[in-house]
Amino acid sequence: MKHLEIQELSAPDQRVSLVQTTVVSVGPYKIKNGSLARVATSCLVTPSVGDSVLCALAENDTQATILAVLVRLQPELPLIIAPEAALELQVNEITLVTGQAHLVASKVNVSIEVLKRVVKKIDEVVDYASSTFGSLFVRAKRSIKRVQELDEVQAGHIKIESPTLIEVHGSVTAISAEHLIQMQSKQIHMG
Repeated sequence: MKHLEIQELSAPDQRVSLVQTTVVSVGPYKIKNGSLARVATSCLVTPSVGDSVLCALAENDTQATILAVLVRLQPELPLIIAPEAALELQVNEITLVTGQAHLVASKVNVSIEVLKRVVKKIDEVVDYASSTFGSLFVRAKRSIKRVQELDEVQAGHIKIESPTLIEVHGSVTAISAEHLIQMQSKQIHMG
């Protein structure tokens, strides 16, 4: 334990008075009576200038402690929760209902046992994607893929089946095999 933490633990308790006041500046925080203020760890909402706040004033402390934001001067502005340390939420279940959600992060790590997605439309722009699957099953009504450069498939066995038509077209088309090429049909047209 650090020396400073031991001093905090051994410091005598102090009586505090509560006051409802207004934030007059941020960076550093100041309240209406001119006192400097710090934000309590439990006050997750970041106070803004003009917000009505509940403060604790200790007898021997020159700095007030903002305990809660009671009324926001501009409630239409985004509500900012900005703790100094990492924020961890541990609950049995969480439901998020919103009109829009935005996630901005430089890195996201997700660990999920079961994921079920029901999505009406997805638009993705990805610079590079790498996926590893034990099994991949895709069912689609229609599938269109456009590749500008190389499209390569390596597989132990490839089976293509269509009840109507399979069409392979290229300005140069090459089919090669190590041992055998077999064509089977009622009719074969070449040329």
